[in-house]
Amino acid sequence: MKLLRLYRIVCRNLITLVVVWLTASPVHGGTQAQIIVSAAVDPKKIINQKLFGHNVLFAGNGMWDARRNYLETEAECLIKMLQPSVLRFPGGDISDLYIWEDGLGVSNTSLVTPQDTDIALEAEPDWTGVRNIRILDRHGGKYGDLGCFSFQDGAFLRGVVGLKATHPPGASVRPEKRLGQPEWYSHSYGIMEHLQLCELLGAEPIITVNYGSGLNRDGRVSTYVSLSQKVKRAAAWVALVNGNPEDQRLLGIDEEGRDWRTIGYWAGLRVARGRPAPYGVTYWEIGNEVFSRQAIGFCSAQTYAADYLEFVRAMKTVDPTIKIGAVGLAEPHGRGDADQELPWNETVLQGAKNHLDFLSVHLYYPSASACPHSYQSQCWFMAVMGAASQAMADLKKIRRLIDTIYGPSETIPIVVSEYGVWPAESKSGGDYANLARALYDADLLMGLMTEGSDLGVDLAAAWNIHGNNPTAAIRFDFNTESRTLRPHFWVQQLLRNSLGNWILPVQVTCPTLAIGRLGNVGPLLAVPDLQAMATLDLQGHLALAVLNRSLVNGLEADITIREYQPLPLATVQSCHGDSPAAHNEREPCRVRVQTRDYSHVAENFQYHFPPHSLTIIHLQRQSAQK
Repeated sequence: MKLLRLYRIVCRNLITLVVVWLTASPVHGGTQAQIIVSAAVDPKKIINQKLFGHNVLFAGNGMWDARRNYLETEAECLIKMLQPSVLRFPGGDISDLYIWEDGLGVSNTSLVTPQDTDIALEAEPDWTGVRNIRILDRHGGKYGDLGCFSFQDGAFLRGVVGLKATHPPGASVRPEKRLGQPEWYSHSYGIMEHLQLCELLGAEPIITVNYGSGLNRDGRVSTYVSLSQKVKRAAAWVALVNGNPEDQRLLGIDEEGRDWRTIGYWAGLRVARGRPAPYGVTYWEIGNEVFSRQAIGFCSAQTYAADYLEFVRAMKTVDPTIKIGAVGLAEPHGRGDADQELPWNETVLQGAKNHLDFLSVHLYYPSASACPHSYQSQCWFMAVMGAASQAMADLKKIRRLIDTIYGPSETIPIVVSEYGVWPAESKSGGDYANLARALYDADLLMGLMTEGSDLGVDLAAAWNIHGNNPTAAIRFDFNTESRTLRPHFWVQQLLRNSLGNWILPVQVTCPTLAIGRLGNVGPLLAVPDLQAMATLDLQGHLALAVLNRSLVNGLEADITIREYQPLPLATVQSCHGDSPAAHNEREPCRVRVQTRDYSHVAENFQYHFPPHSLTIIHLQRQSAQK
């Protein structure tokens, strides 16, 4: 027995040494690569435009100007560069403490000056326990005019102080600093602003409803409220954006005693704010990462599956055409933190069977809350370079699991509602938003574009588009009101704006990387150095996108373009840096897209791809020269 125990220990140590060596030492089979592109178009192989989505935080996003009720001018320019096709709201974990009606507000009915101590409102709001307000109109500041009041008297606020501007009737008065919410929660950007933004940009909205909390009888946001309140709040939200103002069906009274009135009541509030027609929001998801003990709505898989059905019944009573998704785990057969034996995905899929419209997953790779290495180490960056391969492998397992439970004839889509890297112990933008993260985004998007249709991926949304947090593609500094374009902004913008309609077949032969286990990545024994995809547009322009995952080796690739005669001059756009750790936090232009001409193109030509880089070669067909 002692010998057997010693043998096992020796084996474990040998395995550990091998994995560490593989992690620290990239394995290459040579320095040459071959890329073969066929320009024969398959009309069914088209890019899913809904993969270019982003998350929008309801608070701290810094991009909406309440005076104009519109995007801030500079933010508008930059966001339009990204052309987001999907915009998720109101955020991640914060969704499960979000009371959406607070972001709707109530209009004042008479002039309000800084000297006035009373404000008359159009209706009596449910503001028990609230003492702070924010007034939004063109007369206040960019984020509104802040004040406080002593008490609420029906449709009147008494003892108002602190306002700095005069507000005519019709301003939006919104509550602030609800007890039970973080101090930084604010309501200068709510659901009406978000849907206005979606229409401005032509983006599909996806809404995450609050599964984790509600209002107790004292007006405090609490996790100890009835399920009936949560589902009625969600149903009222559907009624607001999609409902018919003539619909007099009752939503009922919840266990805390709140009367949720009728579908028409909430739809009428939309009409009163200048929007007669329904918005027709299709995608709704119930809660955010509630399998985690760190989530506000933390629960077991069985509890969540049962509660999910209650949300579906209430919300689809209002609008049966909507699609409602459940929270899924990116780890295909993993367990939630509250589950001892039952795997999360199988339990939720079985429990929600016949009522599930999509499974929502978050692809954070690598994700390491107790990382044994620095987030600036070679081990970490090697894991990032293999991260998209791990994410795609896990998506394929999830697809097989869904098809096993539901049958291949009933396709249940997957929605990637968040993705990025997650160096959990860091708060530095240099760790969350460096070149390596940008290349992960590019690698994942290229995988989703080429394989997502077969996997049933409906849409994807990066975390996140604009704000003062370390993950935002467009970093906003509230102190200086300046913006920084981070590396993942550039690769997302490059892929969004540079590719054509049809995806072409591509074959790649190249050296490979071996990557040890780190967090939820690996071990991976043969990750190709190069990831490549090609597209063709209606004008005959061919775009070849190539990502070099190697941290150290540039690769000279032999490129063959079949069934296509290119002009000898190409335009090359690339995003790379002196290190995968390169970021724009202190030097705003350290990582960006660079453009140059390349004059050695033929049906067969060579190109050198730098290490840790994304390159797009734009070719034009000779016959298209006319």
